[in-house]
Amino acid sequence: SAMSWHLLGNALRELGLLGDADDAFARAITLDPSQATAWVNRIAVARLEGRIEHALTLVTQACEAGAASPELHDIAAG
Repeated sequence: SAMSWHLLGNALRELGLLGDADDAFARAITLDPSQATAWVNRIAVARLEGRIEHALTLVTQACEAGAASPELHDIAAG
């Protein structure tokens, strides 16, 4: 399920496995594109990796997918 992939992504990020975490968040988003927290966490991973342009692309994609949350709004406005 999308939530399972999202939780796995969180665990992998905590372990410092950012590439694997990104993959898990991407799987969660594929299963449920409206899951804003998975988008927020994927954006956070991109920023941690220094991939700012990719993070900005993800923000646009999240908005286009209809994902909505206060955190995502703050990132988009930032």
